[in-house]
Amino acid sequence: MRGLLNTILIKLGLKKTLVKTYLKIRDYTYRNRKEWYMKENGISLKFNTYDDYSWLRFYGYYGTNIPEFGTTKIFFDYINKDSVVLDIGAHLGYFTCLAGALAKEVHSIEVDPKCISYIQDNINANNLNNVTVHNVALADKKGTVKIQNLETPNSSITINSRVSNSYIEVDSTSLDEFIEAHNIEPDFVKIDIEGAEGIAINGMKKLLKRDIILLLEVHNKALQKWFNKDAKDVISVLLDYGFTIKKINHRSKKLGLEDVTLDTNLGKNSMLFCKKK
Repeated sequence: MRGLLNTILIKLGLKKTLVKTYLKIRDYTYRNRKEWYMKENGISLKFNTYDDYSWLRFYGYYGTNIPEFGTTKIFFDYINKDSVVLDIGAHLGYFTCLAGALAKEVHSIEVDPKCISYIQDNINANNLNNVTVHNVALADKKGTVKIQNLETPNSSITINSRVSNSYIEVDSTSLDEFIEAHNIEPDFVKIDIEGAEGIAINGMKKLLKRDIILLLEVHNKALQKWFNKDAKDVISVLLDYGFTIKKINHRSKKLGLEDVTLDTNLGKNSMLFCKKK
């Protein structure tokens, strides 16, 4: 029904006008709100929106909807009070804080140094004392990587110096090295790192031997463009380590849970739900 209505509005030339009107109403309604709230399954969280970037991300992008509802549901379904969680690619800390409200221990890993204070502010806003934030890049080895030197945080930042002539260096580590250094045994791992998952997989072979839940966003276009890899490279490793892989509709309330094989077309980017057979 929604698709039919969208088609009719486009044919009548009304869609752009209605979208602009909606955005003006939304901005007027929420512009002065300094906090964004999430309430689901008995969990209440709040996120600071006092700065323009956070406001645009939460109210401008998410509105009042739960971001990535499918991914959020997996968090609720598979994280419990005994879980040790890694949120890799934390951005502003939405999933970090959600994990903090559900789990025993959370490690929030973010490559962009400009995001760190935002993540910490949101952790503090929710009085979470079981979360540690790490400004480090996830790669296949310990060292340094280059990222774009941008004025504000960016959810699409990638660890490849060819992206921009202006860059900064950030410490990098493999996930196996990180786990050993911090003496932790994670059982739930979410990775969303804009194409770097192709090399990160090569640095987490010890972890992949364990019985973990892995939520992995595969950015196929970025893999091909910046890292000379393909989604099949990632899927092949996961299958070799005994994971069943499902593609989920992470932005929808209907998970979908489509079986993934080497022949599956994942499109531009897809969230994969991976667990041992």
